Amino acid sequence: MAGTIEPDAGNTSVEVCNALLEIQKLDLVLDELAVQEASFPHKAQVAQIAQKAAEGQSLIAKLEEGVVQFDKQIAAIADTIAHHEKKIAKEQKKLDAGKIDFRQVDALSSDIASHHDQIKEAEGKQLNLMEARQEAKRRITDVGDKIAELEGAKEQTLAAYRQQMAILAAKTVQITTARDEKRSILPPDLATHYDTLRAQKGGTVVGVFDGSRCSACSLKLPSAFADEFHYPGDVGTCSECRRILVYWGDDHDE
Repeated sequence: MAGTIEPDAGNTSVEVCNALLEIQKLDLVLDELAVQEASFPHKAQVAQIAQKAAEGQSLIAKLEEGVVQFDKQIAAIADTIAHHEKKIAKEQKKLDAGKIDFRQVDALSSDIASHHDQIKEAEGKQLNLMEARQEAKRRITDVGDKIAELEGAKEQTLAAYRQQMAILAAKTVQITTARDEKRSILPPDLATHYDTLRAQKGGTVVGVFDGSRCSACSLKLPSAFADEFHYPGDVGTCSECRRILVYWGDDHDE
């Protein structure tokens, strides 16, 4: 593909070469913008916040289940206390009736004392459960507040991300428009060849031939290769790296 190309729509070969190099510059800028978009920390930050919030929700679910269990245990103890109180009332009624002998009095008094001891023990357990329940409720509130803070942080992070994305999108549109304008200057076969190389190699796919070396791969090319270039604006393919080469002539200042 060395030698003079046939310009389209009145464009000179030099204009085509200028457009080709400018397109490459713009494509490299677009590549950098894509890297910036992919490397924004906002996505990772949002993911981390979402994970912490999910962990908080899971903890709340466990705590709420614990509260339910505390309520059941407290209610069961209340039933046990009520059972002992009924027993005490029943046995106290027998004592108050005075129709029993001293041995029965001793037995009933002992039973009543035992019921009081069991009530006291049950009330201690119930108090501990109530305190644990209250602590679980407090933790639920604290975790809920933390989740609210995380949601606020997530919204702030997303807002910053959207702002950065809007800036990148505007730049991308601006550069893409400029690139498309330059691309319209290229002959269709050269445009297709450029796109193919970009897809295969990425990065730099156009180099400048100074009469000795390819600027893309920095390799010195065979002297016979130079004979294929005659005029500023000639376009060829590097014999070493197979990238597109443009030739400006000996006196061109890059």
